[in-house]
This record gives sequence, structure tokens and C-alpha cells, in this order.
Amino acid sequence: MADDDNISFFFTLDDNVYGGTEDSRLAFARMKSPEEEDESWVKDATFIGINLKKLEQGHKEQKIFSKSDLKKIKPISKENAFRDL
Repeated sequence: MADDDNISFFFTLDDNVYGGTEDSRLAFARMKSPEEEDESWVKDATFIGINLKKLEQGHKEQKIFSKSDLKKIKPISKENAFRDL
């Protein structure tokens, strides 16, 4: 499942398990710890995650995450993601 969608970034939010591409992982990391002096871009930045619980049921549901979600997102390992499904 994860390989088919190029999913390499796994995280939880509320009771859901999400997966994202490498681009989503990089966006999350940059948003979480911006290196630039001007951090104003973070307020408009987003990344996409796929709800893996829904994907397992045959429904591909994507969600767009933003700065307001950062404190609630918990990155997890691939193994933990599949264990939690």
C-alpha cells in the first residue's frame, strides 16, 4: 500500500494514521523548524497526507495540513503506522 503511493512519511493526528510523500515530509520539517529569517511563508505553507485507515478500506482520502495542525501531528515509523491500522 505505502509503496504504491510513494508514501515515506507517516504520522498520526487525532485517531487517524496518515502517510505522505517525501515532499510532504520535507514541507512538514521545514514548517516545524524554519531556517529562514523570514518565517512568514509558514502561515501559507501546506502539505498533503493520505488517511491510511481509509485507504486500507479502499477509499483514498487526502487531507491538506497547515501550520494550525503542526502541534497536533506526531510523526511515527512505518512499522508503527501499519501496527496502528
